[in-house]
Amino acid sequence: MKSLCRCVLTALLLSLAVACAGRPATTPAAGDPAVAAEFQAIIETLAAPEMEGRDAGTAGVELARDYLIQRFEAIGLQPGFVVEGSPSYAQPFAIKTGADAEGKPIQVTAHNVGAILPGVGPLAEQVLVVGGHYDHVGYGHYGSRAKASGTIHPGADDNASGTAGVVLLAQRMAAYAKANPDTSRRTVLFACFAGEERGLLGSRYMVASPEQWPFKAEALAGMINMDMIGRLTDNDLYLFGDMTGRQWREWTVAINQEQNLGLNLKLDVPPPGGSDHSMFIAAGCPAIFFNTWLHADYHTPTDTPDKINALGGAAVIELIGGLLEKAATTDERVTFVAPPAPAPRPVLGVQSDRVEQGVRITGVADASPAAEAGLQLGDIITALAGTPVATPGELRREIARHKVGEEVVVTLLRAGEVMEVTVKLGSR
Repeated sequence: MKSLCRCVLTALLLSLAVACAGRPATTPAAGDPAVAAEFQAIIETLAAPEMEGRDAGTAGVELARDYLIQRFEAIGLQPGFVVEGSPSYAQPFAIKTGADAEGKPIQVTAHNVGAILPGVGPLAEQVLVVGGHYDHVGYGHYGSRAKASGTIHPGADDNASGTAGVVLLAQRMAAYAKANPDTSRRTVLFACFAGEERGLLGSRYMVASPEQWPFKAEALAGMINMDMIGRLTDNDLYLFGDMTGRQWREWTVAINQEQNLGLNLKLDVPPPGGSDHSMFIAAGCPAIFFNTWLHADYHTPTDTPDKINALGGAAVIELIGGLLEKAATTDERVTFVAPPAPAPRPVLGVQSDRVEQGVRITGVADASPAAEAGLQLGDIITALAGTPVATPGELRREIARHKVGEEVVVTLLRAGEVMEVTVKLGSR
């Protein structure tokens, strides 16, 4: 009976995976059907309407936070942070989400969620982080690619999928620990970050706050990040940041081959965007990032659970689980390799969201070009260097067309009046 149920479930999930991928692969990569079913279930929970797209400041993101804490508690993990002297699964920090009618910043409290599986033996003092961001863009007032905001953006792939991966890997490692109680093993912190969509704010805060870790900063031995792992197509899995750890690539390729997972590992491809692992790399921690690539539903209301390739996701989790076990139990610590310094990029120094008239400034970085030019919260940018901009993405693209140190004219609305301000672009 168990074998028959497994075959039926495999067939159902496989048909879903092929349909959602848009075109069938010859032999689709497929993980454990039971893992696939739970992967799908967690995504459906996090992408449900009551989660409101999990944007900062919504009741929905707090529901998501509480759900994740409950899952970690049920697994038997310990609180991942120390807040005001007490153990805590939630790490609070402030996020500016906009400005009121008077231009004053609107600030809300967001929470990273973290839980620890203590290590065993000589390796226990070293710590690995397994992470993914659980926030998304809510109703699309910020960060949406859709033409109209006000509709829930479920964020099933981005990044309920990576969050589901964190939970499932926590379950897997807890089961491994129970089955191998005497095997020397590194401590693992399972972290779900908030504020990623607004500028990697949760991971940035966590890395900058080692006093809230229940371990020493120098114990940090590696980081594995999952962001959008739910749309595996043609078995293509992309690896980024893997060269920051000398062993990452070798181990990952070997595990894929040894376990016959059938994944096409895409290496040395420019990343489609930033994610939370970059904060750890900047702090000198080797970090690897897994992704199944962007798609037409990215940052729109159509990133829904029915389009998830659950069996493909289970195969990805199987690969990452093997890598995590390897990194946690081998005596060899992952060796950090500093990435080459990136070329300087032009920057204005604002956070923004979309409004009907253009791009509204919701944050101005201290000592930034925007601050020095007198740009203010609530200003609505309508053009940069004469080119109209209607979304934050268009603004970023127009900034990128210019050079560091170049002076550009920013056209904006302030209190209903059109203004032109000359800004000298900085660098980052």
